[in-house]
Amino acid sequence: MRIASTKSLDKENIPINNLPPLLKQSHEQPPALGLFNSTAQSMIVEQDQDDISWATIPMPSSPLFNPRLSDKKSYNSSISTLANSLSAQPGVSLADLNEAYTELANRIRTDADAINDENQDHVSLVILRKASASLSKAIRRDIKLIMIEASLEDLTGSKTPTNEQALTALEARYSLTNNALRLLSDIVSMKPLCKQFTDKELRSFLGDIVAVLMAPNIPSPDPQRIRNFILWILGNQCLPTDVLSAYSHTMAIIVMQGLGSGLGKSEYRTNSLKIVLKLVTDQRAEFVPSLLQFFSDLLPFLISPTLEYRLLVTRIISRLAATKLEDSSTAMDAFQSVAAKIRDFIAEFSSRSARHSEFGGIREALSPERAVETQSPGWSLVAVSSLIVLSDYGALTHRPSIFLFVKTLSEAASQQQLKRLQPIVWKCLVWAFSSVLEMRTKSNTTRAEETIESAFLVVQEELKGHIGEVIIAAVLSAEDGSAEGVSRALSVLGKMVSSDHVSTRADGILLLSQALGSIGTPSSPGKDTPAVKSYLPLELLDDTLLNATSRTISSAVEAINKKSPHLLWQLSEEDIIRKWDALIDIWITASTAVLRDPDSVLLKNLIGAWQSLLLVQTQLTQGGVHLTTSSGFAGRVFSIMTGFLSMSEPNGSVEAPTRSLRFVSQLWSVAKNVFADRWLHGLAEDLLKTTLTIQCPVETPDLHSAWSSLCEGLAASLDVSHCNEFGILGDIMSSEPDVTMRLWRVLARKSRDVDLLSEQVLVTLLKMSFGKWPTTNNDLEIWRELLSRAISKATVSSSKLVSDILEDKHSK
Repeated sequence: MRIASTKSLDKENIPINNLPPLLKQSHEQPPALGLFNSTAQSMIVEQDQDDISWATIPMPSSPLFNPRLSDKKSYNSSISTLANSLSAQPGVSLADLNEAYTELANRIRTDADAINDENQDHVSLVILRKASASLSKAIRRDIKLIMIEASLEDLTGSKTPTNEQALTALEARYSLTNNALRLLSDIVSMKPLCKQFTDKELRSFLGDIVAVLMAPNIPSPDPQRIRNFILWILGNQCLPTDVLSAYSHTMAIIVMQGLGSGLGKSEYRTNSLKIVLKLVTDQRAEFVPSLLQFFSDLLPFLISPTLEYRLLVTRIISRLAATKLEDSSTAMDAFQSVAAKIRDFIAEFSSRSARHSEFGGIREALSPERAVETQSPGWSLVAVSSLIVLSDYGALTHRPSIFLFVKTLSEAASQQQLKRLQPIVWKCLVWAFSSVLEMRTKSNTTRAEETIESAFLVVQEELKGHIGEVIIAAVLSAEDGSAEGVSRALSVLGKMVSSDHVSTRADGILLLSQALGSIGTPSSPGKDTPAVKSYLPLELLDDTLLNATSRTISSAVEAINKKSPHLLWQLSEEDIIRKWDALIDIWITASTAVLRDPDSVLLKNLIGAWQSLLLVQTQLTQGGVHLTTSSGFAGRVFSIMTGFLSMSEPNGSVEAPTRSLRFVSQLWSVAKNVFADRWLHGLAEDLLKTTLTIQCPVETPDLHSAWSSLCEGLAASLDVSHCNEFGILGDIMSSEPDVTMRLWRVLARKSRDVDLLSEQVLVTLLKMSFGKWPTTNNDLEIWRELLSRAISKATVSSSKLVSDILEDKHSK
């Protein structure tokens, strides 16, 4: 049999799986070796705990080949060799052991997919389960063999060995440990294999390899290769947390030594970073306190010239950030220390001198523009997200941090691949702002308020991508700040509805409509505002974006955006009344913007908001039938509506003024539905006077139609009994003939229901229509009725009355 050489450790064949932590050093002496003869022994002693002899498994009697039984034989043969080597009887050579380890490891790797298939119990699992005790003893013995100092005479069996004999003996012993480690790497990196061993056995494995790793001297031709391999095993194991938990501190020491100084690439350093990633993935909050020992040494690798290191550290800090969001209370003190170390790191590598050092500046290293040129274009924004979350309130109170985060995110907005991801990351700043708001309860001082206002200004620099909604959620959920929260929320809402971004403006209008939705409904507004962290998608801090390429990142971001929650916000009636002026100003701004850039859905929402704003100011009249309010409020409504009438003056295109007139008509319809008729009379007259002054020539049919329809709607709310020729009736008589006709018909029909019309009003109505337009039978019938009523009230003779009407200057 050949002796496996040092080259038998082929790292290209090492399976890269997911990871866990480590264990106390074992000081047990390795089990005695039944010294190696050159001939292999095919029969093996029976296992103490089993009734099955590993050498007596029958082969199939059928001549047909059975792969399962063939696999069984292959596994049994290798395990039998290893188990038999534990016997006090000689019979297994060093070469036999090396071959058994190699064959068993190769068999496991060949069957890896089947072994990892949860739907089947692979033959290897059954065999390993029965042989775990013997196999673990053999593996532990051969791993610790490398630690035993031995003379050349003991190794070669010769008092005067030649150089070739000595080298061969050393290489054989090195290969044995190497191959034992190779098999162990497969066992601890595959969960199904791990489960075949007891926690005690796994703990022993872990203790042994840590002892070898931390030994000051390994008597081996290549000790560094052994150490690198053990680090690789630690970075790729999937041991149970119970096995690893006792070794967090030890692992931290190992990592700290592995990181060393400088940022250059080395296998030892790479494996150390992978161990950290494994620990923060599998132990999460439990490992954070141990992480503090080397966290300051870890952060500079975020700006390493080696992309692999930048990605590894980004994965590490993103796991930490996710842990903090999930439950920061489990390691609160540790996370506070992490935040302080991040602030120090940012300050150090943001300085002018750092930009010219061997490490370079952090802004350049995290540049989104440079990131999009790599295999992981989103990595810099994931790194920034993680740093913000871990920095906590320091992200918005530490000037170098503010500069770094805002500048980096501003740059990301200009990158085609990242611009839709940028708002998601900005929400991390909003989360940090919610931490700043918590300072109110801890330090209710002038300085704290100044800090809050400063941070509030920063987070409002971006509102697109539902950022404004998240800011509103943050200020509304702040403790002991409900009044300020509503004020800040309305401040954000005002900026949203006036935004140049159509989507941001639309979001603001929908939020406004929703906030006013409690008016006129039996339900009370909800008081539960979702926590800001619920707006931070888990995919931002897992590997989703880090694994996305330039071809897939857009779809990944789109999928994240679809999961974003929405704020369900309704103001109480008290808040609406208290903030009515601010709300109506926001509504006017939003309405003006939508009229210039029309959207039917948004206009519908604005009409609904207008109704709520009117309803909240009303009160039931005596009898509880109609709504009314103070006469002073009519002046406010008049100024609001005439503000939109000023947009109705034709100036080039008639589309915009037409929309404005139709919008005012809708507003008036809402007002008519809300208020009692008697409250509307004066408002209708004032609005009609203003509307009649607008020039809407017949040559622009759509505009003219919208204008005349509005006039007609306003005229329907006039108090006919108080109209006269020198007031609104005179304005109507001076208007466009077709409008005069339409308004006359409205007023004439309305007058039928008014018993106490004065002679003057009746005569004015008769003069208004006589000879001005072709008269219909219905017009004539109404005119005759008005004339009859006028004659009955006249203080002059009927002939004189008719003569006055016929001779009026307004007649033909």
